Amino acid sequence: MSEFLLKPRIRFGQDALSALAEVPARQALLVTDQMMVKVGLAERVTQILRQRGIPFQCWDDVVADPDITTVVRGMKLMD
Repeated sequence: MSEFLLKPRIRFGQDALSALAEVPARQALLVTDQMMVKVGLAERVTQILRQRGIPFQCWDDVVADPDITTVVRGMKLMD
């Protein structure tokens, strides 16, 4: 039998974006929706990534409860 365990740390609330300074990343994929881009919230994340010199791609084609086609498109982007 094989097993793996994922323990994501979820940070939220005031000043939660400061946690991005601690993330050991070589590259990033920001998964969001078009509204977050339109109102400027995605830019707050990408600005931090730029300052840290982390190459990133922003995928804003996400909808609530995505179908399998959307999930597969996202997986292909990650690859």
